[in-house]
Amino acid sequence: MTDAESLEWFYAHTAAQVVAGAIASVTVSIGAVIWLGPAGLLLPLAQIIIVAIPITLLPWAVRQGTVLRTAISTMSADALSARTGAREAVLLGRLDIVAARAADGTRRIQRARRALAVRGGIEQGLIEASTVGIVLTALGLSVQAVSSGTLAPTMVPVIVTLAAAGVSPAVAISGAVGKLGETSAAAARVDELITTPGVRPQTSPDEPEPAITSAEVRSDALTVRYPGTTEPAVRDLDLDVDDGELVAIVGASGAGKSTIALALTRLIAEESGRFSIGDVDVARLSPERTREHVVLVGQHTHIFHASVRENLLLPAADDVRIWEALTNARLAERIRRLPRGLDTVLSERGADLSGGERQRLGLARGLLRSPDVLILDEPTAGLDPNTEAEFLSALAAARRNRTTIVVTHRASVMAACDRVAVLAAGTIVATGRHDDLIVSSPHYRELHGSSDDDGATPS
Repeated sequence: MTDAESLEWFYAHTAAQVVAGAIASVTVSIGAVIWLGPAGLLLPLAQIIIVAIPITLLPWAVRQGTVLRTAISTMSADALSARTGAREAVLLGRLDIVAARAADGTRRIQRARRALAVRGGIEQGLIEASTVGIVLTALGLSVQAVSSGTLAPTMVPVIVTLAAAGVSPAVAISGAVGKLGETSAAAARVDELITTPGVRPQTSPDEPEPAITSAEVRSDALTVRYPGTTEPAVRDLDLDVDDGELVAIVGASGAGKSTIALALTRLIAEESGRFSIGDVDVARLSPERTREHVVLVGQHTHIFHASVRENLLLPAADDVRIWEALTNARLAERIRRLPRGLDTVLSERGADLSGGERQRLGLARGLLRSPDVLILDEPTAGLDPNTEAEFLSALAAARRNRTTIVVTHRASVMAACDRVAVLAAGTIVATGRHDDLIVSSPHYRELHGSSDDDGATPS
């Protein structure tokens, strides 16, 4: 966000300042040459020298800007982590570590800003010296012209003043160029995000995006690799989910289950292969268009310090649709008991809701959008058996007229699905109905057996 704000300031203010300064410098220089003849060429020469100073120092500025932007982004991440993990830090007596990390981040930012200030001071000093130089040169030439009788004494102040004013547009340009170090670092980070392959559609902007007419989900040799890793998290994945089917994706920790959910919702780019909804390759769709049809309900539902209505994150929805979604998520009665119903403001992070209620609020968010494909990532993790039974009841009611994919490690969820796909090392090793897989798949028997012990597979 701070990178984007830095670029917004550049385009809204800095770029206009450079353009205006360039136009003014050229105009003033032309006027000086017309008026003073060859002597007027000293003005554009001085302007070039002034602008060349920050350009010469720009590589230094870019390195410093990269250091500063990295320090600021790290500090922001640390601050968010400290805020969300404050309770754990207090309970475990680790406030000293959090404070030390914050202090270290502050010192890094201060060092980076001091370095920028030193370079800026050197740059400004050179620019000021150049400005004084052109003024003194104008004064010397004017005095010489007066002595030779070619210039009236009354014109000396005029020429000196115009010399100082003539370089002011170049000074403005140099000030703007001096800020490019930090701005270029922000631009590089934003550009890296924008140019990530596979996230934006592969079609021409003028070509209309194809229409999705069914909720069938297909992946063909889909491979996904996280940045900076050598091994893919998902490898050559072939998965077919029929329209209206409820399918569980199961596997040991690290098998790639959540990665599939992220790839299907375009939160991570595929390295190779393809997946489609209906007959449409989603690579031809914008991520926003894909998410009109595919909704992911994550394992941890974030509750905002806002009303229930606002927490459903669909301002255009009317009360009828909201209550229908809450009813299907088995949460309507709980919301009706709140002091102000839908307008009750929930505590930060949903402290006044149980874990199961937060999960069901996340489900209501997904249902309110009426997606063709609903993906649930570990929806019952950490829930007690009774709460899990309520959630599965809500899921059974919500699956009508849509395809549902459940990423899970819970035996009860596996048994409730039409079909189970067993994942190992990023690829599907078995698929079928629960009863059949218990007999035919050693991988599934192992997963199901460990799940029966306490409701979860070991990590």
